[in-house]
Amino acid sequence: SLNKTPDFYFLAAAIEEAMGEPGQAAKHYAKGLNLDTERHSAKLALAAAYKDNEQYHKAQQVLLNFLAEDSDNANALTNLGNLYHRVGAFELAVDCFERALTRTAQADFFYNLGLSQLQLRNTDKSIEAFNNALALEPDHINAKIQLAETMSSLGDFSQALSLLDEVAADQD
Repeated sequence: SLNKTPDFYFLAAAIEEAMGEPGQAAKHYAKGLNLDTERHSAKLALAAAYKDNEQYHKAQQVLLNFLAEDSDNANALTNLGNLYHRVGAFELAVDCFERALTRTAQADFFYNLGLSQLQLRNTDKSIEAFNNALALEPDHINAKIQLAETMSSLGDFSQALSLLDEVAADQD
């Protein structure tokens, strides 16, 4: 029976998430984790639910506790980086994304790094990050659009238009 088991609470949390109720989802994840403290996916989901419910400090605590147990977890580092980016702590976000990228190179990690570097006005580093994202995933539309916008802001309109042409072609 699922009644009052961790799986019951995790299922209820997933349903609440699907219904757009991150606050309720967080409550169910927390109850499930009280019964099964080792479920890593539920810890990351709890942090995401807190973030989606704008409970940033709680999300940060969950992720920092997770990383205290598993400091090499690229997903936890990226989630923490996204959280820091959302609250404007761009230096901390960059650190998290760079640490995650030493564990595994993923296009989205480079893209997020590029966004945080842009906020810090590190244009060259943001361009490098967006290009790295595109090297791993040539059809990463968000990276192409952001790179085009960045190149346009630097006055490189031909490169910006070329990237936007690629995006348009990808949409067809």
